[in-house]
Amino acid sequence: MNILTTTKQIAIIAVVLLLFTAQRGSSLTLAKASVEELTTESTLIIKGVVHSTESQWEDANHRAINTYVTVDVSRYIKGAGESQIVFKQKGGQIGDTSDIISGTPYFRKGDEVLLFLVESNGVYEIHSFALGCFRIFTDTKFNEQVINDLRNVDVIDPATGKRVSPQDAMKPFSLDAFIGEVKSHVSSK
Repeated sequence: MNILTTTKQIAIIAVVLLLFTAQRGSSLTLAKASVEELTTESTLIIKGVVHSTESQWEDANHRAINTYVTVDVSRYIKGAGESQIVFKQKGGQIGDTSDIISGTPYFRKGDEVLLFLVESNGVYEIHSFALGCFRIFTDTKFNEQVINDLRNVDVIDPATGKRVSPQDAMKPFSLDAFIGEVKSHVSSK
């Protein structure tokens, strides 16, 4: 993909986001991304368990809050690194002050996750807010599943410009099959 094509796609996505955010106001609207796009555009892809979260003021003027999430990495699917990774996301809570950013996933200690992370200015962040965050759970038949939790996100299909239904946006997948698909995109790079 050349830079001009990428720039055009980013511009189109930005316009769509602005239009839908202005109309809906309360939720974030994102263009749907394929597993291949998430994989090729991510610096790291990890499977792990949330160890801790810590919210901090962004600056001395207390204008915004950022939350730093530490994950105990059980597996690197793309890239390599330490046994723990810390990533930053916008928003959080300090005392009675909340800075809620629609579309930003909420993490608790013990959450098992599969994350697509991008590096920005030396700090890792989740790829495309919630689009790069997958929750891992065990279904009633004791099979590990993965689901993209998009409850606070409106997803738009970039090919049609239409909203993706919540049922289609939040389908669980076999964890092993999902990781297999991700690895196929990593190896084809």
